[in-house]
Amino acid sequence: MNDQSDISQEGIGPTVSRSSLSATIQALYPPLRSAEVDKLVAALAKAQGAFPEIERNRTVRVRPKSGGPEYEFKYATLSAIIDAIRKPLSENGLAYTQIISHDAETGFYVLTTTLYCGNQFLSSKTPIIVEGQTNQQFGSALTYMKRYTLAALLGIAAEEDDDANIADGNEIKGVVDKAPRITAPDPISSGLPQKPAALQMREAQQKVAQKAAIDNLEKTIGPVFSAELIKVPLLPDESGSDWMAWGQAFMRIARSAPDMASLVSLEKENEMPITNMRDQAPKMFTNMTLALIKVKKALEKTEIETEKGI
Repeated sequence: MNDQSDISQEGIGPTVSRSSLSATIQALYPPLRSAEVDKLVAALAKAQGAFPEIERNRTVRVRPKSGGPEYEFKYATLSAIIDAIRKPLSENGLAYTQIISHDAETGFYVLTTTLYCGNQFLSSKTPIIVEGQTNQQFGSALTYMKRYTLAALLGIAAEEDDDANIADGNEIKGVVDKAPRITAPDPISSGLPQKPAALQMREAQQKVAQKAAIDNLEKTIGPVFSAELIKVPLLPDESGSDWMAWGQAFMRIARSAPDMASLVSLEKENEMPITNMRDQAPKMFTNMTLALIKVKKALEKTEIETEKGI
């Protein structure tokens, strides 16, 4: 009886409450989703329904290490995926980030891909496995993993099923990028006759000429104002959106606004990119906001002076 009492009093460590244990687990293993994801899932469902068919614009030739016959494998590049998903995500209030961190215990760099909808989020963490020590090899592995994790998180089939041959260590022998295809209206669904290839080419050349004319005009009289949605470009390594380039383009057009109403229209058309910039590049967003305030003050001053006949 005394032995049992001694054992119970000794124990094997301090008593831990259930609440403190839960807090410790949360700190060591943070959740990969918010407590509620209902709004996010509903928004993602709508975005998935709006995703266009993503063209697999790159072809690789694979040489099996077993010595079997070579075969071709097609997939969509990261830039092709981002171009296809950007508008449906924005229109449904969704944004994503892909952030790199380092795990000191494993030695691996880790890619965290997170999908946001307001305060709700859904996330995944994946180690970046690099074969080699150069920056180019790391960049290649990073782009590869970004493409896979983003497609998996959004439920996109961005490549053909190669039956895990590449995962088995087979050699990639060659890479060929497919030229962007020129799309034309579907004569069945649109009711319009399909345009001949020569006409499509002529129209494309006219658009290039129109852009060149606008560029020349801007050089002569300054930027030409247009309250339209400005497409967010990608960084050179396709690792994310180039918010600096987008902010510069936005401010260049904003400074050419003839009046306050025009500037408000420009902001309204670009409401979603502005929101995404705030979430993904807060420092650049702050700088752009300060510059935009100066533009607004200048327009307000001009309008007041005009009303007074100064």
